[in-house]
Amino acid sequence: MTQYHCKCLTTETDDLIAYWPLWEASGDAAEDISGHNSHGLYTAVTLGQPGIGDGKTCPSFDGANSFVNIYSDELERNFDPAEFTFLIWLKVANEAVWSDATQRMAMSLRVDSSTYARIGKSTTAANLFGALFSTGAQSINTTLNSGVQFIPMVMTASASGNFFRLYRRGILRLSIAHPGAWVGAISPTGCCIGATTTTPASPWSGSLAHAAIWSKALSDAHAAYLSRYW
Repeated sequence: MTQYHCKCLTTETDDLIAYWPLWEASGDAAEDISGHNSHGLYTAVTLGQPGIGDGKTCPSFDGANSFVNIYSDELERNFDPAEFTFLIWLKVANEAVWSDATQRMAMSLRVDSSTYARIGKSTTAANLFGALFSTGAQSINTTLNSGVQFIPMVMTASASGNFFRLYRRGILRLSIAHPGAWVGAISPTGCCIGATTTTPASPWSGSLAHAAIWSKALSDAHAAYLSRYW
């Protein structure tokens, strides 16, 4: 059985620009194991919580003060909004969080409040979304089958292929035209796991695991492959 982190590290290896497994048991550093050293910094998270089922742990986020600052000069140099993939496994803290009217961010890179790439939970109950640039939240509805569980999300963008796509559990849920290039560098206070900004804004309530970024749009087959922990 292939360990999940090995799947991430061996998928389009040359284009993997950052990978934070979020499996640390202690400390404040979220290690990037892609080889690019874009390490993150934990704030107010609880480490060592049950993970996705791969035998590893993950952090929980309190919905108020928790986030991981993932900005680095290396990430700023390597991230291209014209061609990229986001991966993250997310789980809300409880069904009350899932059904509330609060926006909660799982992962976000942004220049400013109108220029961004992000995955999160919208203000609509049981609704996850992916958004790119200033196009607004391109949303998909996701309902719980039973209880609270981890959901793997993949978001891809390709200017050359003219698409922006969102996958839930490896199945394509949304595909629209690529909205075009943005202007400006990602912000040191606007690159986070578990929030939109380091304020923190729109903080996640629940658990997050295996956050990764590629500098290309992964295929449907790769999205499906990365949506299984075995």
